[in-house]
Amino acid sequence: MNSSDGSKSTERRAEAEIFDRFSTIVKDKFTAYAEASRQSNSKVNQLDILYKRPEFSAEKKILNDMNNNGLSKGLLATLASFIFLRWSPGAISRHLRKRAAASAGTGSGGSGSGNPFNKTGGYKLDPPSSEGMAGRTSIDNAEKPGLFFQAVRLCVDTFVSLSVGAYASMYFLDSPK
Repeated sequence: MNSSDGSKSTERRAEAEIFDRFSTIVKDKFTAYAEASRQSNSKVNQLDILYKRPEFSAEKKILNDMNNNGLSKGLLATLASFIFLRWSPGAISRHLRKRAAASAGTGSGGSGSGNPFNKTGGYKLDPPSSEGMAGRTSIDNAEKPGLFFQAVRLCVDTFVSLSVGAYASMYFLDSPK
């Protein structure tokens, strides 16, 4: 038993030594990085100080004007296309339902584009029984698509809207400036 206790203690010492070496290496690397970033002679700080000078203010103004015009119109195009993509399928289906209801209601004459089953003359079908209609759902009460389909549609609409916005932003970017 003494030999197993001795081997466990040497393993723990070895693990502790490895951990100490690792922690000193990490501390040294992070402190060196932090000190380098604090120094004012780092390249990023030099560029930042240089770009804050007054002779670059005209360039910054031109870049802001050039990007803001394209960005605002790109955001507007993104929002408009997203609203259109989410609203249009419902609006189209409502319009088609109204058209179908209107044509079914006006189709009582012998000719026209109404429902052929409502025309006068010829063989008349028996009216549907109320038992057969009880199990059916109307068009207005039809099932909505599932959650997965709605999520896919939302992702596609978002992607298309962002693409339209990016292209509109690039189109309206004032590159001659």
